[in-house]
Amino acid sequence: MYTVNDAEGTLEIITEGLTSFGYVTRNGADRLYVGAKQIQCLGLKSGDYIRGKIRTPRQDELAASFVLIDEVNGKSLQTTS
Repeated sequence: MYTVNDAEGTLEIITEGLTSFGYVTRNGADRLYVGAKQIQCLGLKSGDYIRGKIRTPRQDELAASFVLIDEVNGKSLQTTS
C-alpha cells in the first residue's frame, strides 16, 4: 500500500540521451520524481513551480513520485464544465 501526500516545489529537468525526467527538491534533501510523460504532456520546463500529489516510493525506487500535478506556476490545471 502506498501513501499519497501533497507536495510542491521548483522543477529541475534532467536530460539523459533522448529521455528527460525531472525532480523537485524538497526540504533541501528529499527529491521527488516527475516522469517524462508528465513533463511532455503538460509542457513543463525547468524552473516551473508545481503542486500536486505524490506517492511513496515502491520497493525498487529511490524517490517518491508525482502521481498528479494540480497546479503549475500558480495556475490550476483542473477544468470545470
